[in-house]
Amino acid sequence: VTQAGVLALLCLSSVYGTIIAASLFITLVPLGLRARLSSAPTSFDVSLNPRLVIAGLLLLGALAVCIYTTTPPDPNPASPGWNFAALDVTTVGAAARRMVITFLPVRHFDGPRYWGNVWAFWGEHQTVLSVVAVAMLLLLPASLIPPWSHALVFLFGAGLMAIVQIARYTGGPRHWGHWVILYLALCWISRRLYPRRRHLLSSVILTVTVLFQFESLLAAVGRDRVDLFSGGQEAAAFIEDKGMQDLPLVAGPEDSVISVTGHLGRVFISSESEEVNETMVFHGRRRPFEEKALVARAIGVGSTRRAPVLVLSNRPLPPPEDPLIKFELLFRNSQDGPHGENYFVYRMWADKWKVPIKDER
Repeated sequence: VTQAGVLALLCLSSVYGTIIAASLFITLVPLGLRARLSSAPTSFDVSLNPRLVIAGLLLLGALAVCIYTTTPPDPNPASPGWNFAALDVTTVGAAARRMVITFLPVRHFDGPRYWGNVWAFWGEHQTVLSVVAVAMLLLLPASLIPPWSHALVFLFGAGLMAIVQIARYTGGPRHWGHWVILYLALCWISRRLYPRRRHLLSSVILTVTVLFQFESLLAAVGRDRVDLFSGGQEAAAFIEDKGMQDLPLVAGPEDSVISVTGHLGRVFISSESEEVNETMVFHGRRRPFEEKALVARAIGVGSTRRAPVLVLSNRPLPPPEDPLIKFELLFRNSQDGPHGENYFVYRMWADKWKVPIKDER
Protein backbone atom coordinates (compact mmCIF):
# COMPACT_ATOMS: atom_id res chain seq x y z
CA VAL A 1 0.00 0.00 0.00
CA THR A 2 2.86 2.38 0.84
CA GLN A 3 4.53 1.63 -2.48
CA ALA A 4 1.25 2.25 -4.31
CA GLY A 5 0.92 5.59 -2.51
CA VAL A 6 4.36 6.58 -3.76
CA LEU A 7 3.42 5.46 -7.28
CA ALA A 8 0.19 7.48 -7.07
CA LEU A 9 2.18 10.62 -6.26
CA LEU A 10 4.54 9.81 -9.14
CA CYS A 11 1.49 9.37 -11.34
CA LEU A 12 0.44 12.97 -10.65
CA SER A 13 3.81 14.42 -11.70
CA SER A 14 3.54 14.13 -15.51
CA VAL A 15 2.37 11.85 -18.28
CA TYR A 16 5.74 10.10 -18.13
CA GLY A 17 5.39 9.74 -14.38
CA THR A 18 1.98 8.17 -15.01
CA ILE A 19 3.49 5.64 -17.40
CA ILE A 20 6.29 4.75 -14.98
CA ALA A 21 3.83 4.38 -12.09
CA ALA A 22 1.52 2.12 -14.10
CA SER A 23 4.47 0.02 -15.27
CA LEU A 24 5.96 -0.42 -11.82
CA PHE A 25 2.56 -1.29 -10.35
CA ILE A 26 2.54 -4.37 -12.57
CA THR A 27 5.60 -5.61 -10.66
CA LEU A 28 3.53 -5.49 -7.45
CA VAL A 29 0.81 -7.78 -8.80
CA PRO A 30 2.76 -11.06 -8.38
CA LEU A 31 3.47 -10.08 -4.75
CA GLY A 32 -0.25 -9.87 -3.92
CA LEU A 33 -1.67 -12.51 -6.23
CA ARG A 34 -1.23 -16.22 -5.61
CA ALA A 35 -2.39 -18.96 -7.97
CA ARG A 36 -2.13 -22.72 -7.39
CA LEU A 37 -3.03 -25.65 -9.64
CA SER A 38 -3.96 -28.94 -7.93
CA SER A 39 -4.01 -32.25 -9.84
CA ALA A 40 -6.13 -34.46 -7.54
CA PRO A 41 -8.85 -33.39 -7.83
CA THR A 42 -8.06 -30.86 -10.56
CA SER A 43 -8.59 -27.36 -9.25
CA PHE A 44 -7.22 -23.87 -9.77
CA ASP A 45 -7.11 -21.70 -6.66
CA VAL A 46 -6.47 -17.95 -6.74
CA SER A 47 -5.93 -15.80 -3.67
CA LEU A 48 -5.79 -12.02 -3.72
CA ASN A 49 -4.16 -9.98 -0.98
CA PRO A 50 -6.55 -7.20 0.16
CA ARG A 51 -3.63 -4.80 0.28
CA LEU A 52 -3.16 -5.25 -3.47
CA VAL A 53 -6.78 -4.20 -3.99
CA ILE A 54 -6.26 -1.06 -1.89
CA ALA A 55 -3.04 -0.32 -3.77
CA GLY A 56 -4.84 -0.74 -7.08
CA LEU A 57 -7.60 1.64 -6.05
CA LEU A 58 -5.05 4.26 -5.01
CA LEU A 59 -3.34 4.08 -8.37
CA LEU A 60 -6.61 4.05 -10.30
CA GLY A 61 -7.68 7.23 -8.50
CA ALA A 62 -4.45 8.96 -9.48
CA LEU A 63 -4.81 7.67 -13.05
CA ALA A 64 -8.34 9.07 -13.24
CA VAL A 65 -7.08 12.52 -12.26
CA CYS A 66 -4.30 12.33 -14.84
CA ILE A 67 -6.61 11.22 -17.64
CA TYR A 68 -9.05 14.01 -16.79
CA THR A 69 -6.29 16.65 -16.97
CA THR A 70 -4.36 15.25 -19.97
CA THR A 71 -6.17 17.59 -22.36
CA PRO A 72 -6.30 20.96 -20.56
CA PRO A 73 -8.72 23.73 -21.53
CA ASP A 74 -5.77 25.89 -22.67
CA PRO A 75 -3.37 23.42 -24.32
CA ASN A 76 0.26 24.00 -25.16
CA PRO A 77 0.36 25.12 -28.83
CA ALA A 78 3.31 22.75 -29.39
CA SER A 79 1.11 19.83 -28.30
CA PRO A 80 -2.36 20.50 -29.70
CA GLY A 81 -3.69 16.93 -29.62
CA TRP A 82 -3.12 13.26 -30.33
CA ASN A 83 -1.97 12.18 -33.79
CA PHE A 84 -1.89 8.38 -33.78
CA ALA A 85 -1.67 8.38 -37.59
CA ALA A 86 1.99 9.35 -37.13
CA LEU A 87 2.78 5.89 -35.75
CA ASP A 88 4.72 3.97 -38.40
CA VAL A 89 8.02 2.15 -38.88
CA THR A 90 9.92 5.38 -39.52
CA THR A 91 8.75 7.18 -36.38
CA VAL A 92 9.22 4.10 -34.21
CA GLY A 93 12.78 3.81 -35.52
CA ALA A 94 13.35 7.47 -34.69
CA ALA A 95 12.13 6.82 -31.13
CA ALA A 96 14.62 3.95 -30.82
CA ARG A 97 17.42 6.27 -31.91
CA ARG A 98 16.30 8.82 -29.32
CA MET A 99 16.65 6.08 -26.70
CA VAL A 100 20.31 5.67 -27.71
CA ILE A 101 21.20 9.33 -27.25
CA THR A 102 19.33 9.28 -23.94
CA PHE A 103 21.23 6.36 -22.45
CA LEU A 104 24.50 7.05 -24.29
CA PRO A 105 24.80 10.80 -24.89
CA VAL A 106 27.99 12.17 -26.44
CA ARG A 107 29.01 15.83 -26.35
CA HIS A 108 31.89 17.52 -28.15
CA PHE A 109 34.25 19.28 -25.77
CA ASP A 110 34.77 22.09 -28.30
CA GLY A 111 31.13 22.45 -29.33
CA PRO A 112 29.51 25.72 -28.23
CA ARG A 113 26.05 24.15 -28.33
CA TYR A 114 26.90 21.27 -26.02
CA TRP A 115 23.46 21.42 -24.39
CA GLY A 116 21.13 21.93 -27.30
CA ASN A 117 22.86 19.82 -29.96
CA VAL A 118 22.03 16.36 -28.61
CA TRP A 119 22.86 14.77 -31.98
CA ALA A 120 26.41 16.17 -32.00
CA PHE A 121 28.06 12.74 -32.33
CA TRP A 122 25.34 10.22 -33.14
CA GLY A 123 23.90 12.36 -35.92
CA GLU A 124 27.21 12.05 -37.77
CA HIS A 125 27.20 8.23 -37.52
CA GLN A 126 23.71 7.17 -38.58
CA THR A 127 24.63 3.58 -39.43
CA VAL A 128 26.28 3.00 -36.06
CA LEU A 129 23.32 4.71 -34.38
CA SER A 130 20.83 2.34 -36.01
CA VAL A 131 22.87 -0.73 -35.04
CA VAL A 132 23.19 0.44 -31.43
CA ALA A 133 19.45 1.21 -31.34
CA VAL A 134 18.58 -2.37 -32.33
CA ALA A 135 21.09 -3.74 -29.83
CA MET A 136 19.61 -1.64 -27.02
CA LEU A 137 16.07 -2.77 -27.82
CA LEU A 138 17.29 -6.34 -27.32
CA LEU A 139 19.74 -5.90 -24.44
CA LEU A 140 17.75 -3.62 -22.13
CA PRO A 141 14.79 -5.99 -21.61
CA ALA A 142 17.09 -9.04 -21.73
CA SER A 143 19.15 -7.63 -18.86
CA LEU A 144 16.03 -7.67 -16.65
CA ILE A 145 15.43 -11.42 -17.12
CA PRO A 146 14.63 -13.26 -14.92
CA PRO A 147 11.85 -12.65 -14.27
CA TRP A 148 10.37 -12.30 -17.72
CA SER A 149 7.70 -10.02 -16.31
CA HIS A 150 10.27 -7.26 -15.72
CA ALA A 151 11.36 -7.38 -19.35
CA LEU A 152 7.72 -7.13 -20.46
CA VAL A 153 7.11 -4.27 -18.03
CA PHE A 154 10.06 -2.34 -19.50
CA LEU A 155 8.84 -2.90 -23.05
CA PHE A 156 5.34 -1.84 -21.99
CA GLY A 157 6.49 1.38 -20.31
CA ALA A 158 9.12 2.29 -22.90
CA GLY A 159 6.63 1.63 -25.68
CA LEU A 160 4.01 3.91 -24.14
CA MET A 161 6.60 6.68 -23.77
CA ALA A 162 7.53 6.29 -27.44
CA ILE A 163 3.85 6.54 -28.41
CA VAL A 164 3.52 9.80 -26.44
CA GLN A 165 6.59 11.21 -28.21
CA ILE A 166 5.33 10.21 -31.65
CA ALA A 167 1.62 10.91 -31.34
CA ARG A 168 1.60 13.93 -29.01
CA TYR A 169 4.85 15.76 -28.26
CA THR A 170 8.40 14.75 -29.26
CA GLY A 171 10.01 16.65 -26.42
CA GLY A 172 13.72 16.62 -25.61
CA PRO A 173 16.26 14.83 -23.42
CA ARG A 174 14.51 15.94 -20.23
CA HIS A 175 11.46 13.98 -21.41
CA TRP A 176 13.34 11.04 -22.91
CA GLY A 177 15.30 10.59 -19.67
CA HIS A 178 12.25 8.85 -18.20
CA TRP A 179 13.34 5.78 -20.14
CA VAL A 180 16.45 5.70 -17.96
CA ILE A 181 14.41 6.25 -14.80
CA LEU A 182 12.14 3.31 -15.63
CA TYR A 183 15.12 1.07 -16.34
CA LEU A 184 16.86 2.09 -13.11
CA ALA A 185 13.70 1.39 -11.10
CA LEU A 186 13.33 -2.08 -12.60
CA CYS A 187 17.02 -2.84 -11.97
CA TRP A 188 16.57 -1.83 -8.32
CA ILE A 189 13.45 -4.00 -7.97
CA SER A 190 15.24 -6.98 -9.50
CA ARG A 191 18.12 -6.61 -7.07
CA ARG A 192 15.73 -6.36 -4.14
CA LEU A 193 13.79 -9.45 -5.16
CA TYR A 194 16.79 -11.53 -6.22
CA PRO A 195 19.79 -10.34 -4.16
CA ARG A 196 21.82 -13.51 -4.75
CA ARG A 197 21.87 -13.21 -8.51
CA ARG A 198 24.81 -11.56 -10.25
CA HIS A 199 22.79 -9.25 -12.54
CA LEU A 200 25.85 -9.13 -14.80
CA LEU A 201 24.28 -7.80 -18.00
CA SER A 202 22.34 -5.01 -16.29
CA SER A 203 25.46 -4.05 -14.31
CA VAL A 204 27.45 -3.74 -17.55
CA ILE A 205 24.70 -1.64 -19.16
CA LEU A 206 24.48 0.65 -16.12
CA THR A 207 28.27 1.07 -16.02
CA VAL A 208 28.47 1.97 -19.71
CA THR A 209 25.53 4.37 -19.31
CA VAL A 210 27.22 6.11 -16.37
CA LEU A 211 30.47 6.50 -18.35
CA PHE A 212 28.66 8.13 -21.28
CA GLN A 213 26.67 10.39 -18.96
CA PHE A 214 29.86 11.41 -17.17
CA GLU A 215 31.51 12.30 -20.48
CA SER A 216 28.61 14.61 -21.28
CA LEU A 217 28.86 16.14 -17.81
CA LEU A 218 32.57 16.88 -18.29
CA ALA A 219 31.89 18.45 -21.69
CA ALA A 220 29.08 20.56 -20.24
CA VAL A 221 31.21 21.77 -17.31
CA GLY A 222 34.07 22.59 -19.67
CA ARG A 223 31.88 24.65 -21.98
CA ASP A 224 30.14 26.34 -19.08
CA ARG A 225 33.51 27.73 -17.98
CA VAL A 226 33.93 29.29 -21.43
CA ASP A 227 30.43 30.20 -22.62
CA LEU A 228 27.69 32.22 -21.00
CA PHE A 229 24.99 29.64 -20.40
CA SER A 230 22.26 32.19 -19.65
CA GLY A 231 22.16 35.96 -19.56
CA GLY A 232 19.33 35.96 -17.04
CA GLN A 233 21.38 36.93 -14.01
CA GLU A 234 23.11 39.79 -15.86
CA ALA A 235 19.79 41.17 -17.12
CA ALA A 236 18.24 40.95 -13.65
CA ALA A 237 21.25 42.72 -12.11
CA PHE A 238 20.89 45.57 -14.62
CA ILE A 239 17.20 46.01 -13.80
CA GLU A 240 17.93 46.13 -10.06
CA ASP A 241 20.92 48.48 -10.46
CA LYS A 242 18.71 50.94 -12.34
CA GLY A 243 15.98 50.69 -9.69
CA MET A 244 13.39 49.48 -12.20
CA GLN A 245 12.45 46.23 -10.49
CA ASP A 246 9.12 47.66 -9.27
CA LEU A 247 7.88 48.78 -12.69
CA PRO A 248 5.14 46.72 -14.36
CA LEU A 249 6.97 43.93 -16.18
CA VAL A 250 5.64 42.53 -19.46
CA ALA A 251 7.75 39.60 -20.63
CA GLY A 252 7.89 36.72 -23.08
CA PRO A 253 8.33 34.05 -24.25
CA GLU A 254 7.31 32.54 -20.92
CA ASP A 255 9.66 29.57 -21.15
CA SER A 256 12.69 31.88 -21.50
CA VAL A 257 12.12 35.00 -19.41
CA ILE A 258 11.71 32.99 -16.21
CA SER A 259 15.53 32.95 -16.10
CA VAL A 260 15.39 36.71 -15.47
CA THR A 261 12.25 36.99 -13.37
CA GLY A 262 13.46 34.15 -11.17
CA HIS A 263 16.51 36.21 -10.21
CA LEU A 264 14.27 39.23 -9.62
CA GLY A 265 11.89 37.16 -7.49
CA ARG A 266 8.81 38.76 -8.97
CA VAL A 267 5.83 38.10 -11.23
CA PHE A 268 5.49 39.13 -14.86
CA ILE A 269 2.66 39.77 -17.30
CA SER A 270 2.56 37.52 -20.35
CA SER A 271 1.13 37.92 -23.84
CA GLU A 272 0.60 34.16 -24.12
CA SER A 273 -2.16 34.06 -21.51
CA GLU A 274 -4.32 36.41 -19.50
CA GLU A 275 -2.59 35.42 -16.28
CA VAL A 276 0.14 37.13 -14.29
CA ASN A 277 2.73 34.39 -14.03
CA GLU A 278 5.32 33.87 -11.35
CA THR A 279 6.48 30.62 -12.90
CA MET A 280 6.05 29.40 -16.44
CA VAL A 281 3.41 26.70 -16.91
CA PHE A 282 3.23 25.15 -20.39
CA HIS A 283 -0.45 24.26 -20.19
CA GLY A 284 -1.33 27.81 -19.12
CA ARG A 285 -0.67 29.10 -22.63
CA ARG A 286 -3.65 30.19 -24.68
CA ARG A 287 -1.68 31.25 -27.77
CA PRO A 288 1.83 31.02 -29.23
CA PHE A 289 4.32 33.80 -28.54
CA GLU A 290 4.44 36.71 -30.98
CA GLU A 291 6.65 39.80 -30.74
CA LYS A 292 3.90 42.21 -31.82
CA ALA A 293 1.50 40.69 -29.31
CA LEU A 294 4.01 41.29 -26.50
CA VAL A 295 4.42 44.95 -27.52
CA ALA A 296 0.64 45.36 -27.74
CA ARG A 297 0.23 43.83 -24.28
CA ALA A 298 2.80 46.27 -22.90
CA ILE A 299 0.92 49.19 -24.46
CA GLY A 300 -2.28 47.99 -22.85
CA VAL A 301 -0.65 47.67 -19.43
CA GLY A 302 0.96 51.10 -19.70
CA SER A 303 -2.22 52.88 -20.77
CA THR A 304 -4.24 51.15 -18.03
CA ARG A 305 -1.78 51.81 -15.22
CA ARG A 306 -0.63 55.17 -16.62
CA ALA A 307 2.97 54.34 -15.83
CA PRO A 308 6.17 53.35 -17.64
CA VAL A 309 6.41 49.65 -18.45
CA LEU A 310 9.44 47.39 -18.50
CA VAL A 311 9.43 45.00 -21.46
CA LEU A 312 11.63 41.91 -21.47
CA SER A 313 12.28 39.36 -24.20
CA ASN A 314 14.94 37.02 -25.54
CA ARG A 315 14.81 38.67 -28.97
CA PRO A 316 14.61 42.18 -30.48
CA LEU A 317 11.10 43.63 -30.47
CA PRO A 318 9.44 45.86 -33.08
CA PRO A 319 8.63 49.45 -32.05
CA PRO A 320 5.00 50.44 -31.43
CA GLU A 321 3.08 51.77 -34.42
CA ASP A 322 1.97 54.80 -32.40
CA PRO A 323 4.79 57.40 -32.72
CA LEU A 324 3.73 59.02 -29.44
CA ILE A 325 4.76 55.91 -27.50
CA LYS A 326 8.46 55.87 -26.68
CA PHE A 327 10.20 52.50 -26.78
CA GLU A 328 13.83 52.52 -25.68
CA LEU A 329 16.28 49.61 -25.63
CA LEU A 330 18.09 49.84 -22.30
CA PHE A 331 20.04 46.61 -22.16
CA ARG A 332 21.18 43.54 -24.01
CA ASN A 333 23.60 40.89 -22.79
CA SER A 334 27.27 41.68 -23.23
CA GLN A 335 27.97 38.12 -24.40
CA ASP A 336 25.71 36.00 -26.56
CA GLY A 337 25.08 32.59 -25.02
CA PRO A 338 24.62 29.51 -27.19
CA HIS A 339 21.22 28.55 -25.82
CA GLY A 340 18.90 31.40 -26.76
CA GLU A 341 18.87 32.94 -23.27
CA ASN A 342 20.13 36.36 -24.41
CA TYR A 343 17.90 39.14 -23.19
CA PHE A 344 16.70 42.55 -24.32
CA VAL A 345 15.28 45.00 -21.79
CA TYR A 346 13.11 47.88 -23.04
CA ARG A 347 11.34 50.76 -21.34
CA MET A 348 8.02 51.93 -22.77
CA TRP A 349 6.23 55.12 -21.83
CA ALA A 350 4.08 57.89 -23.30
CA ASP A 351 3.28 61.41 -22.17
CA LYS A 352 -0.43 60.73 -22.68
CA TRP A 353 -0.23 58.05 -19.97
CA LYS A 354 0.59 60.65 -17.32
CA VAL A 355 -2.11 61.24 -14.74
CA PRO A 356 -3.42 64.81 -15.26
CA ILE A 357 -2.86 67.21 -12.35
CA LYS A 358 -6.13 68.51 -10.97
CA ASP A 359 -6.54 72.28 -10.69
CA GLU A 360 -7.53 72.97 -7.06
CA ARG A 361 -8.55 76.59 -7.72
